[in-house]
Amino acid sequence: KLEDYPNLNTINIFIEEFVINKDFDRVYRVQYDNNDIAVWALVYYAIRLNCLKDLKDFLDEYNGNMVEELGQFGHIVGQILRGDYSVGPGTASSAGEDVFKNALYMLLNPSSNELPEDFLVESVDDFIWFSLFRSLLSSNRAGKLQDLHEKIKELKETRDGNFSLIEIAKYQLLCLMLPEFLDTLVESDEYSIDGRHLAFIFVETGILSHK
Repeated sequence: KLEDYPNLNTINIFIEEFVINKDFDRVYRVQYDNNDIAVWALVYYAIRLNCLKDLKDFLDEYNGNMVEELGQFGHIVGQILRGDYSVGPGTASSAGEDVFKNALYMLLNPSSNELPEDFLVESVDDFIWFSLFRSLLSSNRAGKLQDLHEKIKELKETRDGNFSLIEIAKYQLLCLMLPEFLDTLVESDEYSIDGRHLAFIFVETGILSHK
C-alpha cells in the first residue's frame, strides 16, 4: 500500500493537491489504477525528487491493475540505484496516453530532443534537470552536457534583463560550469567578493586548477 511509503505518500498528496485538479483533467490525460492512484505521475515525481529507493520497493510490491506496464520501470529504477545508467532508450509512448507516462518515455530516451508538456518544463531549473538526467543515460554523455552548457552560455548572453546574474550563476552551478559560475559571481555587484573567495577555495581544495 502507498501508505507504507511515507515519502511516496507525501508526493501523492502533493500531486493530488497541487498538480492534478479539475482544470488539469480537462486539458491533460491522467491514468489512474484500480486503487485510484495516478501512478505515472507518482513515478515521474518520485524520480524527479530522487525518491528512488521507496519507488523501487513500491514498484516491486505493486499488485494493482497496471503491474505489467510498471514492471519495466521498477527494473530501470533498480539499475539507476546501482549506478548503472545504461537503461537504453525508452520505447515511444503512444499519442493520447497519460501525459506523465509520455514524459517518462521522453526522459528515458536520451536520443530524443522532445520535451514533455510545458507544465513539466516551465522553468530553466526544470529544463536543466530534464537535460542532466537524460545526459546520464546517453552514450554521448559529454556531447549532451556540452549542448546544455552551450544553451546556458546563450542564456547569459541574451538574457536582456529577464534573468539576474545570480540566477545565471545558479544555473551554471547546477550544470557544474564552475569557471563560468565564478566569473558570473565576480561580475555581479553583490557577490563579487564571494566569487573571488570561492575561486581561491576551489583552487586550494583542488576542485579547479590554477590558471
